[in-house]
Amino acid sequence: MVASACLTLAVLHFGVWWRNRWPWCSLAFAVAALAAAGVGGGELLVMRARTPEAIGAALRWADVPIFVLVAALVAFVRLDFRTCGPGEEVEAVAGKGSSMRVPISSL
Repeated sequence: MVASACLTLAVLHFGVWWRNRWPWCSLAFAVAALAAAGVGGGELLVMRARTPEAIGAALRWADVPIFVLVAALVAFVRLDFRTCGPGEEVEAVAGKGSSMRVPISSL
């Protein structure tokens, strides 16, 4: 149910951005909502895994929507509230990016 609510919000905010391309914060929020639904999908994969290896693979791939969620929320805060500087943005996104467990070669 949470994933469907996230997808509904994503569609609504993407529609707002599509009609008027100026509010980039609506696009960032739509991407964040899609990523939140992706996190729910990753949790479902972990729940359905039958072996420890499958759980590990699902957890590694669940890091991808979490990274997108962090990056989209940082962009949303920057675009809508104009509160953080570029240094804080880079630190937040790079900090999450450095903790990802997905090897680059498997993408």
